[in-house]
Amino acid sequence: MKRRMLTGIVALCILLSGCFSYKDINKLLIVVTTVVDVDENDNIILYLEVFKPFRSEHTAGGKGQRLVYKGKGPTILEVIRDLNLGTSQKLNFTQNKTLIFTKRAAEKGLDYFIDFLNRDQEFVLRQYMYIYEQDPEELINTNLKEEEYIGIYLFEIPINQAASAKRNVTRLDDYLNNRLKGNQVNVIPVLLLSKTHLDSQLRMHATAIIKDDKYIGEMTFDETAIYNLMTGPLRAGTIVIPFGKDNRVTLEIVGSKMKDKVEYDGETVHLTKNIEIRTTFAETQKPIELLQPDVRSEILKIAEAAVKIKVLHLFEMWKEKEIDIFMTMNKFESEYPKEKPDVNDIIEITELKVNLNITMEGSTDVLDYVD
Repeated sequence: MKRRMLTGIVALCILLSGCFSYKDINKLLIVVTTVVDVDENDNIILYLEVFKPFRSEHTAGGKGQRLVYKGKGPTILEVIRDLNLGTSQKLNFTQNKTLIFTKRAAEKGLDYFIDFLNRDQEFVLRQYMYIYEQDPEELINTNLKEEEYIGIYLFEIPINQAASAKRNVTRLDDYLNNRLKGNQVNVIPVLLLSKTHLDSQLRMHATAIIKDDKYIGEMTFDETAIYNLMTGPLRAGTIVIPFGKDNRVTLEIVGSKMKDKVEYDGETVHLTKNIEIRTTFAETQKPIELLQPDVRSEILKIAEAAVKIKVLHLFEMWKEKEIDIFMTMNKFESEYPKEKPDVNDIIEITELKVNLNITMEGSTDVLDYVD
């Protein structure tokens, strides 16, 4: 008897699961990108990039239409409800790929918006977050050559490892975690709609520093590369150094490791970063004798000195601003949970020591470059 009941339950599960038709999905407007802005009266303005599915009864293929919506209201939920009053189908956010906040909204504070995005059941935590400094209406109406949908284009940017060293991508779940750790500092990439290229192109422009949910400043591409080197492993990147008269040499980063250690003597927090970088020889602008051991040794010596200067400069720059972008407080609390230094920010009493080792594994098939 039990076997028959079990067989019946399994059969029902198989027969009643799956999609009966495309009718349900055709009744949805699938949001791909959500852009959040505010006006001078603190009203929230939403710009939505939407995919409207369409299924033909006569063909096996499907297609869709790109739509754009704009709404304004006192809260995000009110804006969404108001937008639904003017649509024939329900706006669905379960496939939203990217969250873009204008600089104006980020300066007001992302805490005004984050609660709903975290609490609402339709918004997923895998969305990538960006800051945009220009006109959001121009952004949402941009036609990209590579991809029809801005949201999908920005969702796929992290796949491009060639530029990973100079950018830092942040997902909503990462942001929600970091805003509760240490000194509540997050980094979010900044977007720019470039006019200097042959086609209008949406590009990474810088990296925004967010503290206590508010935009407080930016890092350049080069500073972001150093930040990434100091906070985790790199799989790509370059080191460009002067070598000889009117010559620049480029080393390509193929991998790196970083281990840090925090020690506290009662007055000063000593932060030590041990960084190992593996490189290959990528380019020289003038002839050099690359096979000579002393030449290779000199290249690595110059490269180590140049990178170390940049690391210390970036640390001191944000230390002067009393912004702990390197999550030192989080590491300190983990090592010394009972210690409570009498300072506003642990970065004030932190000293950095850098142990840097760069190795050069070789180059391409061209092993030398001489006259």
